[in-house]
Amino acid sequence: MYTLEADDRHFLQIAIEEAMKGIQNGEGGPFGAVIVKNDQILVRAHNTSEKQKITTLHLPLPESNQPFTWWAANGDKTLY
Repeated sequence: MYTLEADDRHFLQIAIEEAMKGIQNGEGGPFGAVIVKNDQILVRAHNTSEKQKITTLHLPLPESNQPFTWWAANGDKTLY
């Protein structure tokens, strides 16, 4: 069984803050994400489907039309 560590809680909190930022700015729904490698934040983003007027754009990552290609090519990360 996996136990959340302090670092996990920290990065999850940042992802929640990103989600709140999107809601407060009227950019999208309550979705935020943080990609971390070696305790360094590489990407932090939130949903922008309302701002971009693309209702299928729910993945809150830059270049979200190709996120899994990027993820696969740059493994060894954690997505919160």
